[in-house]
Amino acid sequence: MRILNLIENTEGRVGCAFAHGLSFYVETEKHKLLVDLGPSDQTFKNAEKLGIDLTQVDSVILSHGHYDHSGGIMTFSNINPTAVIYAGIGRRRLLCE
Repeated sequence: MRILNLIENTEGRVGCAFAHGLSFYVETEKHKLLVDLGPSDQTFKNAEKLGIDLTQVDSVILSHGHYDHSGGIMTFSNINPTAVIYAGIGRRRLLCE
């Protein structure tokens, strides 16, 4: 399993953007997924710098709807329109396909 932080409050790897928000890339033998999408398209610029091909992501899990975790949803949807997005809305669960 491989886990990379794509964006958070600190720079992490030199040259990567940082912002109030969170996004992790998780890769297993069978899946490539994102946990949260960060606040903006900076998340995806960091992914490119880190050599992550977001067109290969098969699933996204959004922990909640605050902008700092889901603000990049439209940008991601343009990069990868086929990934399944799991989003928690209040006490209900929504599966977007």
